[in-house]
Amino acid sequence: MEVGFGEWLLEQAYPVAVSTIAALAISMLTRLEFLFPDARKMYDGFQKYKYTASIFVQCVVLPGCLVHMLWDYPSLPTTLHEVTQFLGLGRQAFAGRHCWFFYALMASQTKDFVLNAQQVLASTKMTAHHLVVMLFSFWADRLEFGYVNFMLCSFALELGSTCFNLFTIYPQSKPCWYMYHVGILLSHVVAMYGMLHARTYDLPFMVLPMFYVCGIAVIIGRQLHSLKALKAGFEAHARRNGGSALAHPAAATFKQRGRAGSSKKD
Repeated sequence: MEVGFGEWLLEQAYPVAVSTIAALAISMLTRLEFLFPDARKMYDGFQKYKYTASIFVQCVVLPGCLVHMLWDYPSLPTTLHEVTQFLGLGRQAFAGRHCWFFYALMASQTKDFVLNAQQVLASTKMTAHHLVVMLFSFWADRLEFGYVNFMLCSFALELGSTCFNLFTIYPQSKPCWYMYHVGILLSHVVAMYGMLHARTYDLPFMVLPMFYVCGIAVIIGRQLHSLKALKAGFEAHARRNGGSALAHPAAATFKQRGRAGSSKKD
């Protein structure tokens, strides 16, 4: 029996609420300075806890959701042909299973609007990115084709974002530098592979064009950022982000006063 749109919306309320509360709890935990002493340190306009929470979601929560959904699945693919068919499966193929991946992904974007609204809204690009991810994540539960494809493309891009987060908060780490450039490129290759297969799915009107436009726009923007950083070089990145930011504005004022006092003594 097909579920009506209104009934489907009500069904989404519980997982959306639980996922959002969990994401907020993770973020609040990473703000505790007795656990993370430099949690309030600024990197590219955001405090470090924002990146730490995102890394936890990307490396622990999202893989956990995938494993939980596919655990004991009767026919996991073993050949390339089977993988192609598996990617095309819709949400209905996992009826009765706990498919929380997209709820967790949507919650990871929602938490930024709650805890970092000013910084997110200050960037039109970031605001648009968050809203698009939330919209597609919310709609994914109704996909009759390509549910797995969209999920794995999203996961690949999130792993690329993990590399970016580590690159940002550890600017003086060469392993993180190399991992960012390699990881972001590989995530785009995987996502493009999935997008090429998506053209064969019988999806609702405008879903596929929006998937292509948004996906390609994200990939281009991220790859250009990587190329720009690569061209500038590791030393420039380390100097520009090498721990000059302070945890609180008050701390910066205190430090400036200290310098002024030292100058007078001299």
